[in-house]
Amino acid sequence: LASILAGILFGCSLGGAIVVILATQFFGFHVLAVQSPSMTPAIDKGDLVVTRPTGASGLHKGDIIYFVDSEGLPTIHRIVVRNEITLNANTPDGKFLGSRTDFQFVTKGDANPAIDGGDVTAKQIKGKLWFVIPGLGSLAGGGGLQLLLLGIAAVVAVRWLAMEFGSRLGRK
Repeated sequence: LASILAGILFGCSLGGAIVVILATQFFGFHVLAVQSPSMTPAIDKGDLVVTRPTGASGLHKGDIIYFVDSEGLPTIHRIVVRNEITLNANTPDGKFLGSRTDFQFVTKGDANPAIDGGDVTAKQIKGKLWFVIPGLGSLAGGGGLQLLLLGIAAVVAVRWLAMEFGSRLGRK
């Protein structure tokens, strides 16, 4: 029974690591350990957040987004203002050629007293919050969920193999 449970745990942790690696490497998902309390109480320092890719047009006031700020720092804050800017292109004689809509967002950490400096553009946005795993960011450290799951899989695999070899040697 212990061997079966160890095998299941090994398979789940290894499978989870593979899914996370594929999602982050090929499908635009991000897994981040929260380093500051700026989003408390919604997200605490030490939580692990998973974001999924999204277009700027699908974002609204109240959404929590992951973006890289103007100084290059990864940030997870809430949208407090959504600005939609439509630009029309016309010929010199006034004939309409087309239009383009750009989005800019004003963000703020829930625990911060003031809004963030500068608007967030669509190019800065990396994703929208999908879910939070409380406290797991502290366990994952700087390596993220992928390394944590691979570490669990490695520990369980070693223990499982030791158990299997021990039981096989005991039968002989």
